[in-house]
Amino acid sequence: MERRKKRIVKLTAFLFLLAASIFVMPQKAFADENEDVTLPTGDIKPMEPQQDESGIDTYGADEGDEFSGTEYELYTVLENRVKEAMLAGNEWVSIKDLKIRRDTYDLSFYYGYSPYFPSDTYNRIIAWYGDAYYTGLRITNTFGTPEETKQIFNAVDEKLASIYKLVNNSMTDEQKALVIHDYLVSHAEYDLNYKNYTSYGVLMDGRGVCQSYALAYMYILNHLGIENPPWLNGSVQPWGILMDVPLAVPTILCYHKTRK
Repeated sequence: MERRKKRIVKLTAFLFLLAASIFVMPQKAFADENEDVTLPTGDIKPMEPQQDESGIDTYGADEGDEFSGTEYELYTVLENRVKEAMLAGNEWVSIKDLKIRRDTYDLSFYYGYSPYFPSDTYNRIIAWYGDAYYTGLRITNTFGTPEETKQIFNAVDEKLASIYKLVNNSMTDEQKALVIHDYLVSHAEYDLNYKNYTSYGVLMDGRGVCQSYALAYMYILNHLGIENPPWLNGSVQPWGILMDVPLAVPTILCYHKTRK
């Protein structure tokens, strides 16, 4: 696979401070410069892979090359397979042939990465593993019939196309990242019901928790070629992620700080 070259923008603090009460309508805000910002803990929910006993030791490390692409390349390959399965009405997506090592790639948050994946509850696409490798992805729920799914996919296509048009090649990576950031915080509200943990929530429903914002942001920046790991080695990182603070504060603020 030809690797896509990415440029790194070190966005050391994108902080989404928000709050609302039953009497206060959510407000919108845009990124601005700020000095030191203390990052709160994000509201994240990993979906732990399940063990597929039938896939244990069914193939060895010498049977073909192991997948060695970037996380973005892997996510794109898996996204295409899941979309094909959803359009065909299939529940199971085999990925044994990719030989994806569990100790190299974490798929705990993959269920929420793509806006083409169902939202609402977060246990819709579950990764399964055998021994050293992932064996498949199980789609536990969909948007409906294949025809209904196709209609949703078309709507997602249109939404993403409109967002990508917000930036152009004359912009720096940082400028692009700020434009996308400001779009997200001005077109979506925090999900006080804590149902939307996926990128679909923020991008299509206009509502999501901080993980939903982070995954939507990650998905779009990946498409634009801007590397933005929202977590590393199990820890939430302060770049490429939007986070929330206690809901008692009746305002919404956005901060941005760059590291030279």
